[in-house]
Amino acid sequence: LVLTSDLHSLAVDACVGEASHEWRDELDDFLRDWARDIKKQHIIGLVRPGWAKWAKSKGYVETHRELALEVG
Repeated sequence: LVLTSDLHSLAVDACVGEASHEWRDELDDFLRDWARDIKKQHIIGLVRPGWAKWAKSKGYVETHRELALEVG
């Protein structure tokens, strides 16, 4: 789990692990509580498609898309 924050947001820059379906709800609860505790207005996550589908079911909305290109 890699986290950063700015004035208004808590950002999840990376999150990996096995069997995420077993712990992602607990992680989401923790992040929401922590963001509230440190007075952040948003949680922003850079996620893969599978996580995006789950996150949308939890109330997150897609605001951007990241594109990547292998050039080497």
